[in-house]
Amino acid sequence: MAFSRREHALVAYAALVGDIQATLGAVCGWERRDADGSWLRLIEGTEASDRCVCAFEAILDAATRYCATPRCHRTRYELSTYDFERQMLADRCYSRRLDVGAAIQACRRLVQRLKVDGLPGGETHRLDSYLAHISVAFEKVCALKEYRTPAGARSIARISVLWHGVFAGPWYASLRCCGTGPALPLVYALALQLAFNALLQVALGLEDPYAREGGRGARDSVRVESMAAMARADMRRTAREASL
Repeated sequence: MAFSRREHALVAYAALVGDIQATLGAVCGWERRDADGSWLRLIEGTEASDRCVCAFEAILDAATRYCATPRCHRTRYELSTYDFERQMLADRCYSRRLDVGAAIQACRRLVQRLKVDGLPGGETHRLDSYLAHISVAFEKVCALKEYRTPAGARSIARISVLWHGVFAGPWYASLRCCGTGPALPLVYALALQLAFNALLQVALGLEDPYAREGGRGARDSVRVESMAAMARADMRRTAREASL
């Protein structure tokens, strides 16, 4: 279940980044017809192009900060003062989620400004629909990050690790009848117990599928920082090539 959520989280974040890049490419690359019939780019000049890039990078940066925020849905033994720290983490996560919404609204205002500057209504509607796709993609990211495995499934996973030694005890004891003494059953039981416990820790680390610095399961989580860095470079290249 945890690894399946990771795959869905990767698809959701990739869709968010792809929608941001596609919308920026449309803003920087589309052209409009002037009053005298000549074609002009929507964004003319390096300064205007950089302003658009910064507006869409703000969405990407805010989404990356949101994904790196520790979740409040964690077990009690991981939080020192459970209620206070849980509420603090929930407020921080909600605040960073609002930051993404504010950045998307800023891009919507930018699109309306392009309409004032002469962008046809149909093209404005298309850009608005692209921004709607960004909003939907971010909501999918939020759902995957804030979702928590049901309590029943979590309890079964933890109890099965503890009960495995109880149910497999007679089998471990039967290994002693092979003439190996108590060493083989003891080592075998400890090895299996450590393996099951490690698997449980990996599953718990993937409760939050997005990697953060110092977080659990960082090696198996979606590396949002590296993906965002590549997307920033690609967005700046898109804006630069559109001005050629």
